[in-house]
Amino acid sequence: MNTKQEAKKELQCYKARKVSAVNLESRMRALDRQLENADESYREELSDRRRRFGAQLECVNLWLGAVENALGTLSREEKLTLERFFIDRQPGWLMDLCEELFLEQAAIYKLKDRALRKFALAMYGGEEI
Repeated sequence: MNTKQEAKKELQCYKARKVSAVNLESRMRALDRQLENADESYREELSDRRRRFGAQLECVNLWLGAVENALGTLSREEKLTLERFFIDRQPGWLMDLCEELFLEQAAIYKLKDRALRKFALAMYGGEEI
């Protein structure tokens, strides 16, 4: 497994998975309300759906926790760099990051590579598995 490639994918999915955790919680609350008023024939289906959403939410939260723990091992500059590169890329992100960190583009890319290696090490226990 190429852990740097895997780490990039994890970071690119972070924002969507964070939103999915909120959405799963909302859907579970909606199912709880439906369950209160559902007739017996429909209750089992709703309960099963709620269990599946609960299991999915648990998986998403475990994944989010792992990513957040790994991001927590980085310096402020490293974390900011990975966020701008992979999590929340906006137009003009590179120039903004250069100005914010007082670095040239080449130094930003080196910082990204170093941060990605550290993130991969924290996520997977090594650079290549």
